[in-house]
Amino acid sequence: MNRGIVFTGVGLFILSGVLAVDRQLLQAPAPAPAGGPAGPKQAADGIFTFGATSVTFTNATSMVLSGLTNSTAYVQYPPRVNAGTVATDDFFSTQLANSASSRWLDGPQVLLQGTLNGNITNIIVIMNAPEYDEDSNNVTATYRVFNSTATKLLATGGVANSVLSTVASSSTGSSSPAVLTAVPAQSEMANVTAFVDVTNIAQYTQKEGSGEKARVVRVRVVNRGWPVYYNPYYPYYP
Repeated sequence: MNRGIVFTGVGLFILSGVLAVDRQLLQAPAPAPAGGPAGPKQAADGIFTFGATSVTFTNATSMVLSGLTNSTAYVQYPPRVNAGTVATDDFFSTQLANSASSRWLDGPQVLLQGTLNGNITNIIVIMNAPEYDEDSNNVTATYRVFNSTATKLLATGGVANSVLSTVASSSTGSSSPAVLTAVPAQSEMANVTAFVDVTNIAQYTQKEGSGEKARVVRVRVVNRGWPVYYNPYYPYYP
Protein backbone atom coordinates (compact mmCIF):
# COMPACT_ATOMS: atom_id res chain seq x y z
CA MET A 1 0.00 0.00 0.00
CA ASN A 2 1.28 3.42 -0.91
CA ARG A 3 1.29 5.18 2.44
CA GLY A 4 2.51 8.51 1.10
CA ILE A 5 5.08 10.50 3.03
CA VAL A 6 4.44 12.16 6.35
CA PHE A 7 6.97 14.73 7.53
CA THR A 8 7.24 16.46 10.87
CA GLY A 9 7.07 20.24 10.62
CA VAL A 10 8.88 20.89 13.86
CA GLY A 11 10.98 23.93 13.01
CA LEU A 12 14.76 24.04 12.86
CA PHE A 13 16.60 21.52 15.02
CA ILE A 14 19.93 19.79 15.30
CA LEU A 15 19.94 16.01 15.20
CA SER A 16 22.51 15.11 17.83
CA GLY A 17 25.37 12.95 16.61
CA VAL A 18 24.23 13.00 12.99
CA LEU A 19 23.44 16.51 11.78
CA ALA A 20 25.73 19.49 12.35
CA VAL A 21 24.89 22.45 10.13
CA ASP A 22 27.46 25.17 9.53
CA ARG A 23 26.07 28.57 10.51
CA GLN A 24 26.97 29.88 7.07
CA LEU A 25 24.68 27.29 5.49
CA LEU A 26 21.75 28.63 7.51
CA GLN A 27 22.04 32.03 5.90
CA ALA A 28 19.90 32.78 2.88
CA PRO A 29 21.77 31.43 -0.15
CA ALA A 30 23.41 33.97 -2.44
CA PRO A 31 22.04 34.31 -5.97
CA ALA A 32 23.45 31.71 -8.31
CA PRO A 33 26.14 32.96 -10.70
CA ALA A 34 25.50 33.02 -14.41
CA GLY A 35 26.16 29.64 -15.93
CA GLY A 36 27.08 28.34 -19.35
CA PRO A 37 24.78 27.31 -22.17
CA ALA A 38 22.68 25.24 -19.77
CA GLY A 39 21.75 28.40 -17.85
CA PRO A 40 22.45 29.56 -14.32
CA LYS A 41 22.87 27.09 -11.49
CA GLN A 42 20.29 26.84 -8.75
CA ALA A 43 21.22 27.40 -5.13
CA ALA A 44 20.87 24.55 -2.65
CA ASP A 45 18.04 25.59 -0.34
CA GLY A 46 18.03 22.56 1.92
CA ILE A 47 19.67 19.31 2.94
CA PHE A 48 18.69 15.72 3.72
CA THR A 49 20.99 13.71 5.96
CA PHE A 50 21.14 10.06 7.03
CA GLY A 51 23.63 7.57 8.43
CA ALA A 52 24.93 4.22 7.20
CA THR A 53 27.25 1.72 8.83
CA SER A 54 29.09 1.36 5.52
CA VAL A 55 29.17 2.29 1.84
CA THR A 56 30.72 -0.17 -0.61
CA PHE A 57 31.73 1.17 -4.03
CA THR A 58 31.02 -1.98 -6.03
CA ASN A 59 32.42 -0.55 -9.25
CA ALA A 60 32.81 2.85 -10.95
CA THR A 61 29.04 3.39 -11.23
CA SER A 62 27.32 1.36 -8.50
CA MET A 63 27.47 1.56 -4.72
CA VAL A 64 25.70 -0.14 -1.82
CA LEU A 65 24.77 1.72 1.37
CA SER A 66 24.30 -0.69 4.28
CA GLY A 67 22.92 -0.43 7.80
CA LEU A 68 20.83 2.68 7.19
CA THR A 69 19.31 4.78 9.95
CA ASN A 70 15.55 4.37 10.41
CA SER A 71 14.80 7.92 9.34
CA THR A 72 16.28 10.71 7.26
CA ALA A 73 16.37 14.26 8.61
CA TYR A 74 15.98 17.40 6.54
CA VAL A 75 16.56 21.11 7.04
CA GLN A 76 15.27 23.87 4.79
CA TYR A 77 17.41 27.00 4.84
CA PRO A 78 16.18 30.61 5.27
CA PRO A 79 14.22 32.58 4.41
CA ARG A 80 11.69 29.80 5.05
CA VAL A 81 13.29 27.71 7.80
CA ASN A 82 11.79 24.29 8.29
CA ALA A 83 12.91 20.84 9.42
CA GLY A 84 11.63 17.33 9.93
CA THR A 85 12.17 13.64 9.25
CA VAL A 86 11.00 11.02 6.77
CA ALA A 87 11.12 7.22 6.97
CA THR A 88 14.16 5.87 5.16
CA ASP A 89 12.21 3.58 2.81
CA ASP A 90 10.03 6.52 1.76
CA PHE A 91 13.10 8.72 1.29
CA PHE A 92 14.63 6.29 -1.21
CA SER A 93 11.38 5.75 -3.12
CA THR A 94 10.13 7.11 -6.44
CA GLN A 95 7.86 9.45 -4.48
CA LEU A 96 10.85 11.77 -4.22
CA ALA A 97 11.40 11.91 -7.95
CA ASN A 98 11.82 15.39 -9.40
CA SER A 99 8.62 16.50 -11.16
CA ALA A 100 10.53 17.80 -14.21
CA SER A 101 13.40 15.33 -14.71
CA SER A 102 11.81 12.25 -13.03
CA ARG A 103 15.19 11.60 -11.37
CA TRP A 104 15.37 10.93 -7.63
CA LEU A 105 15.88 14.38 -6.02
CA ASP A 106 16.96 15.44 -9.53
CA GLY A 107 20.27 13.53 -9.20
CA PRO A 108 21.73 15.46 -6.25
CA GLN A 109 25.29 16.13 -5.12
CA VAL A 110 25.96 14.11 -1.96
CA LEU A 111 28.80 14.45 0.53
CA LEU A 112 29.75 11.12 2.10
CA GLN A 113 31.88 11.47 5.20
CA GLY A 114 33.28 8.45 6.99
CA THR A 115 36.34 6.29 7.59
CA LEU A 116 38.27 4.88 4.64
CA ASN A 117 41.50 2.95 5.20
CA GLY A 118 41.54 4.23 8.78
CA ASN A 119 41.25 7.92 7.83
CA ILE A 120 38.32 10.31 8.07
CA THR A 121 37.51 11.03 4.44
CA ASN A 122 35.09 13.05 2.32
CA ILE A 123 33.75 11.79 -1.00
CA ILE A 124 31.37 13.87 -3.09
CA VAL A 125 29.19 11.89 -5.49
CA ILE A 126 26.37 12.60 -7.89
CA MET A 127 23.78 10.01 -6.86
CA ASN A 128 20.70 8.63 -8.60
CA ALA A 129 18.28 5.70 -8.96
CA PRO A 130 18.39 4.32 -5.39
CA GLU A 131 16.74 0.94 -4.82
CA TYR A 132 15.88 0.17 -1.19
CA ASP A 133 15.79 -3.41 0.11
CA GLU A 134 13.76 -3.40 3.30
CA ASP A 135 14.76 -6.94 4.29
CA SER A 136 18.50 -6.16 4.27
CA ASN A 137 18.11 -2.42 5.04
CA ASN A 138 20.44 -1.67 2.12
CA VAL A 139 20.27 0.74 -0.79
CA THR A 140 21.88 0.15 -4.17
CA ALA A 141 22.37 3.34 -6.19
CA THR A 142 24.17 4.63 -9.23
CA TYR A 143 26.84 7.27 -8.67
CA ARG A 144 29.81 9.06 -10.11
CA VAL A 145 32.56 10.62 -8.04
CA PHE A 146 32.80 14.38 -8.32
CA ASN A 147 36.44 15.10 -9.17
CA SER A 148 36.62 18.81 -9.89
CA THR A 149 36.27 22.17 -8.11
CA ALA A 150 33.29 23.76 -6.42
CA THR A 151 32.57 25.84 -9.51
CA LYS A 152 31.68 22.63 -11.35
CA LEU A 153 29.17 21.35 -8.78
CA LEU A 154 25.54 21.06 -9.85
CA ALA A 155 24.29 23.61 -7.32
CA THR A 156 25.72 26.61 -5.50
CA GLY A 157 25.84 26.74 -1.72
CA GLY A 158 25.18 23.66 0.39
CA VAL A 159 27.43 21.31 2.31
CA ALA A 160 29.46 19.97 -0.63
CA ASN A 161 30.51 23.47 -1.66
CA SER A 162 31.34 24.36 1.94
CA VAL A 163 33.60 21.32 2.35
CA LEU A 164 35.36 21.86 -0.96
CA SER A 165 35.98 25.51 -0.08
CA THR A 166 37.36 24.56 3.34
CA VAL A 167 39.76 21.99 1.89
CA ALA A 168 40.87 24.36 -0.87
CA SER A 169 41.69 27.08 1.65
CA SER A 170 43.50 24.76 4.07
CA SER A 171 47.25 24.97 4.27
CA THR A 172 49.49 21.96 3.65
CA GLY A 173 49.43 19.63 6.61
CA SER A 174 45.96 20.71 7.69
CA SER A 175 43.95 18.24 9.73
CA SER A 176 40.89 18.81 7.54
CA PRO A 177 39.65 15.48 6.08
CA ALA A 178 40.67 14.95 2.47
CA VAL A 179 38.21 14.98 -0.43
CA LEU A 180 38.85 11.99 -2.66
CA THR A 181 38.45 12.46 -6.41
CA ALA A 182 38.62 8.76 -7.27
CA VAL A 183 37.56 5.60 -5.45
CA PRO A 184 38.96 2.14 -6.29
CA ALA A 185 36.38 -0.59 -6.92
CA GLN A 186 35.36 -2.58 -3.83
CA SER A 187 36.49 0.21 -1.51
CA GLU A 188 34.45 0.36 1.69
CA MET A 189 33.80 3.46 3.78
CA ALA A 190 32.64 2.87 7.37
CA ASN A 191 30.54 4.91 9.82
CA VAL A 192 29.16 7.12 7.08
CA THR A 193 27.05 10.25 7.30
CA ALA A 194 25.52 11.41 4.03
CA PHE A 195 24.64 15.06 3.37
CA VAL A 196 22.34 15.45 0.36
CA ASP A 197 22.23 18.98 -1.11
CA VAL A 198 18.94 19.73 -2.87
CA THR A 199 17.37 22.63 -4.69
CA ASN A 200 13.68 23.42 -4.19
CA ILE A 201 13.47 21.16 -1.14
CA ALA A 202 9.82 22.12 -0.59
CA GLN A 203 8.96 20.04 -3.67
CA TYR A 204 9.99 16.91 -1.78
CA THR A 205 8.80 17.80 1.73
CA GLN A 206 5.26 18.58 0.58
CA LYS A 207 4.55 15.33 -1.20
CA GLU A 208 1.33 13.36 -0.85
CA GLY A 209 0.66 12.49 2.79
CA SER A 210 2.60 15.44 4.20
CA GLY A 211 -0.55 17.51 4.65
CA GLU A 212 -1.33 16.30 8.15
CA LYS A 213 -1.84 18.92 10.82
CA ALA A 214 1.33 20.41 12.24
CA ARG A 215 3.08 18.24 14.82
CA VAL A 216 1.20 15.08 13.84
CA VAL A 217 3.78 12.36 13.32
CA ARG A 218 3.56 8.94 11.65
CA VAL A 219 4.90 6.23 13.93
CA ARG A 220 5.48 2.68 12.80
CA VAL A 221 4.53 -0.06 15.22
CA VAL A 222 6.60 -3.13 14.42
CA ASN A 223 4.67 -6.32 13.59
CA ARG A 224 1.25 -4.75 14.09
CA GLY A 225 0.39 -4.34 10.44
CA TRP A 226 -0.73 -0.69 10.30
CA PRO A 227 0.97 2.65 10.91
CA VAL A 228 -0.28 4.54 13.97
CA TYR A 229 -0.76 8.30 14.21
CA TYR A 230 -0.43 10.31 17.38
CA ASN A 231 -0.16 13.89 18.48
CA PRO A 232 2.95 14.43 20.66
CA TYR A 233 1.11 16.99 22.76
CA TYR A 234 -1.05 14.19 24.23
CA PRO A 235 -0.08 10.94 25.95
CA TYR A 236 0.29 7.95 23.67
CA TYR A 237 0.24 4.35 24.77
CA PRO A 238 1.05 1.63 22.20
